[in-house]
Amino acid sequence: MTNWKRYKWPIFTILVTILVLILMLTIGYSIGILSENPDGLEKVLETEGVSEPESFWTPILSWIENNYLAGILGIVIVFSLIASFFYLNAYQEKKRIK
Repeated sequence: MTNWKRYKWPIFTILVTILVLILMLTIGYSIGILSENPDGLEKVLETEGVSEPESFWTPILSWIENNYLAGILGIVIVFSLIASFFYLNAYQEKKRIK
């Protein structure tokens, strides 16, 4: 028989963390919808001829026309960077232990 008292707090912590993240995402997505009377800053910027600033990543991935392909490529790039960081970290740790 499994001792559930041992797993009580880790399970509770995971559930609370998931609930807090869901709450944060819900509030974050609904903030823009809740405003009935926006301040009009976007209208003023459009009237004055100020456009949206160019994204930081646009020059790097501007050669990709398909947004889905650009998203997949972005995920692959980020995953590769994170994996290489952890690989180098593990390699240095193993090298240091020897």
